[in-house]
Amino acid sequence: MTKRGGPKKKPNVSSRNANEASGKAPEGSDADEILDFLYYDAARVGSFLAQVDEGGHLKEVVQGESVTKGAKSGIGVKLAATLPAVAGLTTEGAEGSISLNRNPGDTGAETGERRYDPFWTNARSFLDYLADERLASPVAKAGMGRFIQQSGSVWIMEMKPIQVLIDNPMVGKMLEASTPGILSTDAAQLALTLIPALQLGVQVTLVSSGITLWGTLRPEYLSTPPGDLMLKHGARVGGIWTMLGILDARPDADEPAVVSPFQGIAAMAASFGDLRHTIGRPADAFGVTPLLIYRRVSGP
Repeated sequence: MTKRGGPKKKPNVSSRNANEASGKAPEGSDADEILDFLYYDAARVGSFLAQVDEGGHLKEVVQGESVTKGAKSGIGVKLAATLPAVAGLTTEGAEGSISLNRNPGDTGAETGERRYDPFWTNARSFLDYLADERLASPVAKAGMGRFIQQSGSVWIMEMKPIQVLIDNPMVGKMLEASTPGILSTDAAQLALTLIPALQLGVQVTLVSSGITLWGTLRPEYLSTPPGDLMLKHGARVGGIWTMLGILDARPDADEPAVVSPFQGIAAMAASFGDLRHTIGRPADAFGVTPLLIYRRVSGP
């Protein structure tokens, strides 16, 4: 992206990262604000930082210090003598002296290094960059494939235990008892058949003022394991959280009808997309790729 009159210079995010990691807050930042990160996709955030920083993706900050000390001490010796007069040669005695000075040097130097891991600083710097450049917007105003930032209530669901429960006949009886006929629909039977074969992971839903965002999470980037979250909170994680991500899909009603390019067996497989409403993104939800999920734990 260029401006009139020449190319736009990339901001030195690495320099800002180094200052933040070493305790020097950048100008214009809120140094008193502390964030609690529930989810941080470090790989994707790093890929974006590498594209906007002329120095590449910062992985380590090294701060060095050096102290030099010096001192000198010396010894001085002076010898003087007067020779007696020799008859017939001189009328006065001769004088002479010898001086000896020793000035040894005593110097020393001490060096030290501090190494900082900018892992979490990169997340903050990425947020600052998007805010400075005004690149993230609420989902209702965002274009497809653009950064979104939305706050609301968060639900997190790990699907692997559900895959295990599907094989237990007692679960089917409990579902039928609570909701008669729930397993008799074609969609339910299809789901029961396919769920064991699918590689289901962790799902996240954020609800904000009637808007629903749905996405999937990589478990290794959650600061708390999904099982521990389930034991503490249930499906809904307490508090108000902010999600930063990329808009990937709109609600079904907002999407234009598309004719499938598949035929034969592939067309039948493509029709399984209707299963999404049962175990995946709801028809009225936006689809997002989450990058950060966080909340503020300091400040007003």
